[in-house]
Amino acid sequence: MDIRLKCDANLHVGEFSTEITQKVGEPLDRGKVRETLKSLFATGRFRELRAETRPTKGGVALVLVGRATFFVGSVHVEGAPDAVDPSVLVTASRLRLGQPIEAGDLGVVQGRLLAVLKENGYYDARIDSRLQPNPETLVADVDISVIPGAPARLSEVQFQGALSVPPERLRKKSGWRPGKHLTSALLERGLYRLHQFYVKHARPQARATVKSRNLNRTT
Repeated sequence: MDIRLKCDANLHVGEFSTEITQKVGEPLDRGKVRETLKSLFATGRFRELRAETRPTKGGVALVLVGRATFFVGSVHVEGAPDAVDPSVLVTASRLRLGQPIEAGDLGVVQGRLLAVLKENGYYDARIDSRLQPNPETLVADVDISVIPGAPARLSEVQFQGALSVPPERLRKKSGWRPGKHLTSALLERGLYRLHQFYVKHARPQARATVKSRNLNRTT
């Protein structure tokens, strides 16, 4: 009996002599085949694994068919708008060096990046992403391309709650002026200015939060 490994990466049977319980030249034993698959899968080197038997001139060949586990290498972002640093998007991807990854994981990654872009006013942004796997090293680099689209701009600010100050004065203090690009940094700066304004007027416990942001495509 012969044993072969068929995989999408540069892995060889000889690397797994300890895990392969079924040995060359021995009669095919289904129990040993199951144990072999279990031990190979436990190495973490395979995402999928199955055993096939094929007749050969000398008897039978046991073919271990697998999909290798690839691990995150570099994460590269291109096309990020000026208002969003590429490093922010890399962090938001939550992809860590050495983390197992496959193409199906990229949909979740794209959703995370779109959320960051939306927070910064890019409601029509699109993300393209792709893996660049290296079968020799089992490292997969991640390339992310951002098409941000036009940024949303502030059209109106509404203040709610127990206001002791006219809304127009609060609007001026916040710096939230119509026409400004609505980024998360702009919102945070405005909230900080409002807090400082209330502290200055002996109301340090006053709090201001952004309740909602509504996109108005008619303006």
